[in-house]
Amino acid sequence: MNYRREIIVSARFIGFHSWKDAPADVEYLRSLHRHLFHVRIGCAVEHGDRQLEFFQIQKLLQKNLDWIGKRDASCEEFAQAILEHIPQAHWAEVFEDNENGARVSKVEKDNNEHNRYYRLSEPGVQQG
Repeated sequence: MNYRREIIVSARFIGFHSWKDAPADVEYLRSLHRHLFHVRIGCAVEHGDRQLEFFQIQKLLQKNLDWIGKRDASCEEFAQAILEHIPQAHWAEVFEDNENGARVSKVEKDNNEHNRYYRLSEPGVQQG
């Protein structure tokens, strides 16, 4: 039997962001506001003998969060920046106050199949 393995590393950072185009019912998000962002990244490994060491990857993640967290960005943008600067990671999650957040994954090619099911055009209506 074959197995797919990955290690998962987490970190946190305090950041401020805003959403200038927020809809009227959440217009308070247009103002700069604070969150404790919780981050997790996944890194593929081929065996169970510490191909990648948790603490080394965590140190690299925290080093990058020191400057990534100073940007005014969405959870999706934070996650993408993390992936662009940590080559070992194949996905990143960023949550606001460990409640709501986003996952961004590296993909081999552009996959419009995913977008077909996750359009935001009509809340509550499943696309496809």
